[in-house]
Amino acid sequence: MKGNYFYVAVVTLAWVALTAGFNFLPRSRVSMLEKRDLQHFPAFTADSLADGSYTAAISSWYSDTEPYRDTLMELSMQFRHWEGLHLGGQQIEYLAGDTPLEDTPAEEEDPVVAAERQEAAQETVKSVNEGSRLSVETDEALKEVVIRAQKVMDAVTRISK
Repeated sequence: MKGNYFYVAVVTLAWVALTAGFNFLPRSRVSMLEKRDLQHFPAFTADSLADGSYTAAISSWYSDTEPYRDTLMELSMQFRHWEGLHLGGQQIEYLAGDTPLEDTPAEEEDPVVAAERQEAAQETVKSVNEGSRLSVETDEALKEVVIRAQKVMDAVTRISK
């Protein structure tokens, strides 16, 4: 029973420390990682309070300006880097933001296989879009991701044989 109080005290102390840190440490104003100014505290109006946009704006401001935001984002990206898929010297990584994928030289591929891969990608995009409408650009980007994922799976299959 004594041990339970110890764990409750440790968890409570950690919660209080994190809460105090996120509420009282200086808030970030500029993100050097994203190269942008962070949000400013929203102006209060009775209308914005009544329609709920004021509290939504506070929530957005709070998450955008958390203390040590860039450091925490870099730590998150490092964890995602460690989760990356490593294939014979090549690595698949998570990238922050809307960073475009680098163009990689295409391997010589049989036209029939390429057509089948394209058709499979279109079917996958259609199944993802069911119930929602994505833009044409999103469809094309998703199709490219599916094709790349299929190529990775082919490479994994070749390596494992």
